[in-house]
Amino acid sequence: MYEPFLIPHLKGIPKGSGAASAGSPIEEERAIQGIPELWEKLKGTLLHSTGLPLLTALPEGTFPRIPDGTQLQTSPGRVLLLEGPVESWFVLEHPSALQLFDRLQKDRQRPALARPSLFLEWYSRALAHEDAKPGPLPSDAIGEKSIVALHEFLGQLNKPRNASDWHLEPVKDGYRSRLRVDGQLLKHATLKKKKGDWLLNSVIHAADLGNLPQDAPADGAFHFRNGFQLDIHARVSLVPAFHGRTMVVRFLHPPAEGDLNLEQLGFRPRQAEQIRALFHHPDGLWLVAGPTGSGKSTTLYSLLEIAREWNEKILTVEDPVEAIRPGLQQAQVDEKAGLTYAILLKAFMRQAPDTILIGEIRDEETAAIALQAANSGHRVLASIHASSNQGILRRFQDLGQSRGIVRASCAAVIHQRLIGLVCRVCCCQRVTPLETRESSEGLPGSLPECLAVATGCQKCVRGYSGRGGIFDLQTSLSKSDTRHSLLDSGWPLLVRQQTTLECLLPYFPRLLRRKFTLCHV
Repeated sequence: MYEPFLIPHLKGIPKGSGAASAGSPIEEERAIQGIPELWEKLKGTLLHSTGLPLLTALPEGTFPRIPDGTQLQTSPGRVLLLEGPVESWFVLEHPSALQLFDRLQKDRQRPALARPSLFLEWYSRALAHEDAKPGPLPSDAIGEKSIVALHEFLGQLNKPRNASDWHLEPVKDGYRSRLRVDGQLLKHATLKKKKGDWLLNSVIHAADLGNLPQDAPADGAFHFRNGFQLDIHARVSLVPAFHGRTMVVRFLHPPAEGDLNLEQLGFRPRQAEQIRALFHHPDGLWLVAGPTGSGKSTTLYSLLEIAREWNEKILTVEDPVEAIRPGLQQAQVDEKAGLTYAILLKAFMRQAPDTILIGEIRDEETAAIALQAANSGHRVLASIHASSNQGILRRFQDLGQSRGIVRASCAAVIHQRLIGLVCRVCCCQRVTPLETRESSEGLPGSLPECLAVATGCQKCVRGYSGRGGIFDLQTSLSKSDTRHSLLDSGWPLLVRQQTTLECLLPYFPRLLRRKFTLCHV
């Protein structure tokens, strides 16, 4: 017989509400809905009587999962986990299920009750997640024909518009396939569950991730070839989501020979000349900073081209190696094999290199070795995720390094972003209003009489075709307005009508940004 746990803690329950005949937690909730401030009252009384907090909303950052060994439990004895990065809740449908917590709980889990309607919602989501998990890799998905078919599929994704990322996202009845082209995420196709599972499992097999648990994030990589094209390196990321595993495959296209020229990347002639002059100094730390996907690795490779022309000894530590270049000794990080950034860098120091490239400074030991190498006669190139000089200093400080040492070691800093270039096929012009042109205070120059407008056609992505770099080159980590320098770098593109005002608005002075947005967006 069902034992109520909500009704006994309340007074003033309306007659005829069905409270006396409630036979489940959800029926209890329906019976007591008319009471003012109901759940706030119950939070205090339940905590006092049972010692269990009452959840009335999904804790931030958590997702529901059914604990192992409890799938066959029935109401009101069901339980579920709300797992998050910081803490996890062991949620009970009824206080009588506390015995399951005593038997199954782990260190970080805290017991709690939940509002019955929310418990049912979370429990249904957890069940759907269990049902949506991909099964074992089918036997026909690991053969040679399947690998060829996968390579052909990925080659077709790369063919028309040179996509940088492929997103395969599980939905209720199948998968959604999307492509990132020129920084914009575009719908590619809606796939049936069978085909989506095949693609997911085929990539998992190609990246050698089949033996890893399905309920944990995973990263891997593989190469594929389409016809006579060059090998393309693909980086794979898997994350457990509500309907299954969501996957992102990033395509690392090898740069062509001419693409690594500084001017070709978008550096202004004065900046390129200054970089080549600074590169004559044989030591110091060179940092390339910017968000994910802003072209930092390509800029690092272009700097290595200068050292390669001088016949220097060049060693690189990357995760992964994005492009094999002649004249470079390139090592790939493999943490499973014990080859971390720090261990490879220590080994490199014994090979008397002139230039060392570090794919990314991620941990304390790598940061310390990079600074040590930069101060002992080596030129060290590295990327770092930061939006300003102060952000770079904070990042190194978080990694246990003194701001003074970082400033003294730094030879050059390059901040960069990518902005959209308008399609030359469908590009049109718009006359700039006179009052707008006169509001140019704080800008690198006067606004031109006409501005380019992105319209869109079959040959572009929403009016844009390709992206160009804007750069801020500095010789120290002093306080400076990185945003203004990036705007100054991109201004010639706006004047030549190669980009739009919308692309440069994020770098405008704050007071002007809103005004120009109202005028042009």
